[in-house]
Amino acid sequence: MNTRAFSFDDSATVAALAGLIRSLKDERIDPFPPDNEWEILADSGARGRGEDVHPRVAQVGDFVVGYGAVDLSGDHATGQLIGPLVHPDYRRRGLGRKLMQDLLDQARTAKRKRVSVAVGEENGGGAAFLKALKFKPKARNTCLRVKRGIDLPDLHEWEDVRVRRVNYDHAVEVHAFLRDFVVRKEKQTRSLLKAGGYVVLLARRADEIVGFAELDLRSGETAVLEHLDGKPDLIKKGLGNLLLVEAMHQAFERRTITSFELLVPGDDPKKLDGYLEAGFQKRCVLITHERRA
Repeated sequence: MNTRAFSFDDSATVAALAGLIRSLKDERIDPFPPDNEWEILADSGARGRGEDVHPRVAQVGDFVVGYGAVDLSGDHATGQLIGPLVHPDYRRRGLGRKLMQDLLDQARTAKRKRVSVAVGEENGGGAAFLKALKFKPKARNTCLRVKRGIDLPDLHEWEDVRVRRVNYDHAVEVHAFLRDFVVRKEKQTRSLLKAGGYVVLLARRADEIVGFAELDLRSGETAVLEHLDGKPDLIKKGLGNLLLVEAMHQAFERRTITSFELLVPGDDPKKLDGYLEAGFQKRCVLITHERRA
């Protein structure tokens, strides 16, 4: 029984293991799609993270029975954990703790001060595991989903602001604007703009960039809104709606996409009313737990 670094040869095994683990649980408890985790573990370079993602697997004999990773590409003070997850038949043997210790070691080596991980609110076992390892809950986010078929307004312009998809040719100006909102290296921005399933939208007023949205279309049949932000005064007045609607148009233009998801900070019904009235449904509440590395 040991843990080791993930290799590309482990890809199929990890994908099958992720699918098995997910099939045994309610998505409200463990809501992340296996395709998304497989991509992060097997080929994180497509997201512009490459060497910043450190995946590991747990092995018993010749069999891979667990996996996890630490993503060091974001906030320079914090490492984001993926998992760890262990096959049901091999739990309570210390493999989860061993994987977690490996990931914490990676974070410390990279001089991260903290690590964080998100689990579903109803995942009592996961929360207990994290509490035993001195993690503390720090934030709540509500995951909302809407299915294809929603009646979208043809809203491509608001006042004198227009939203357009950008490509790799715009990498320099895109990164210059995004760095005020997202902790990311310029090479990562360039890699994202190269990825066919990753959409970056910019909102412009004349020649000035005033907002952006980023949409990931690579998680199976679900499009995920990863970021949406801009000048605060414009976001409050209607720019946020403009970016959201255009992101949804971009998603549902692809026949393979059947649903659209986003995270809303907190779970206050008053904050969610507008989304629920528009046709979104509450899928789960994610709790982010954090501890010192």
